Amino acid sequence: MEVLIFTIPVITCIILFTKFFKETVWWEYGVVIAPSIIMYFFLRFAMISYSTAATEYLGGYVTSTIYYEEWDEMVLVHKTRQVPDGVDKDGHTKYRTEHYTEWERRYHPEEWAYTDNRSNWEHSISKSMFNYINDKLKAKPVFKDMHRHYHRIDGDAYIRHYNGKPENCYSLTWEHTYENRVKGSDHSIFKFRDLSEKEIKQYGLYEYPEIVNLDQNPIIGKKVPYEHENAIRYINAYYGAKKQIRVFILLYDNPNILVGEMQQSHWLGGNKNEFVVCLGVDKQNNVMWCYPFSWEDKPKLGVETKQYFIDHPKLNIGEYSKFLTSHIHDWKRKEFKDFEYISVELTSTQLTWIIILIILYNIGISYWVITNEFKN
Repeated sequence: MEVLIFTIPVITCIILFTKFFKETVWWEYGVVIAPSIIMYFFLRFAMISYSTAATEYLGGYVTSTIYYEEWDEMVLVHKTRQVPDGVDKDGHTKYRTEHYTEWERRYHPEEWAYTDNRSNWEHSISKSMFNYINDKLKAKPVFKDMHRHYHRIDGDAYIRHYNGKPENCYSLTWEHTYENRVKGSDHSIFKFRDLSEKEIKQYGLYEYPEIVNLDQNPIIGKKVPYEHENAIRYINAYYGAKKQIRVFILLYDNPNILVGEMQQSHWLGGNKNEFVVCLGVDKQNNVMWCYPFSWEDKPKLGVETKQYFIDHPKLNIGEYSKFLTSHIHDWKRKEFKDFEYISVELTSTQLTWIIILIILYNIGISYWVITNEFKN
């Protein structure tokens, strides 16, 4: 099907040669063919890149917050101005550009920032976000003299450092885009079933939670004690980069384990770093079923999690987080480079759009060839 696209510029050239021979110069055939081919490969690359693009969520934590006081300084600024420079022949004043320097006061307002465990870079944040993080860190500010060459206001800094305790850890979440050839392939053995909107609502399936206050809630579907939620956040924050893992716990009030399979299809198996635990929970907080999924080559952590909830049917995310931490060494993220053998083809819709755009280009360029000033 894609090969037939190359016949479009060929047919256009044949029409120009047979019907508009006198209006067509030899090099204009290249103007028809070459851009059509380039357009095809460009659109094909863009559409396949879009089809295989996936977003995973990476975890980290705040290592410090920094408050910078306001300050000012005097700086030497280079400026220009227009000054009179005689008159022209009509008696009008002429002007020339004069360069000069002068001292100018520069004011620097307060600033708030944080650093994280992934780099030493400082990230600017709002004052409210700064205070929100500090409520969790519960650290005392440490004075830092900035040794500024100030004018009237000597601004310094105050730093709060994370103390390393899980209860004071402020977890962070970043989005990261990567290539997922499984997502873009219609012929892979890993292809998941497309679910309708009706099925998504019928089974109460979840979307990925939004990032709020720089982080993402890892527990979806039911409110659990803050300490339990914080324990899973800590795992994602502390082990996120070390073990390349992202834990999500999805809670359902549905007795059918089929919901877990549907959720796996809806999330296309999850992202490469995700360990997703789907739990059916009744009104008495008992776990009726457990369905973990991930891209582990050997789902050892998934099997251990199933056994854990068989042995501990009373839902307690805090206790499970302790189990998860003690078994985190069993996790091995899937290398998605292993899926490079999967071929990704254009969909019929994408092919149709490519054909339409190339036909429109050929019509437009043919009109230009026929009506321009170049003649054979």
